[in-house]
Amino acid sequence: MWHFHRHVRLDTIRTGANMGWAMMLVEDACDCFALPDGKGGSLSAEDVHRAHVATLGFEFCKVTSTDTLLEAL
Repeated sequence: MWHFHRHVRLDTIRTGANMGWAMMLVEDACDCFALPDGKGGSLSAEDVHRAHVATLGFEFCKVTSTDTLLEAL
């Protein structure tokens, strides 16, 4: 099931950005699961989450927190 959630977030943000929409990722409103590293170990859920947030924020969206978003409303 983790594939579904992780890929939905990634695909939604990337597709929206590629369509010209201003996308936002609320980083503390989502999470990830640990993943195998391909070498017999694993990447922690926190490391996977940080990597996804960094990648998406660098190229596809604005990254914000729940508190910051709520203050802006």
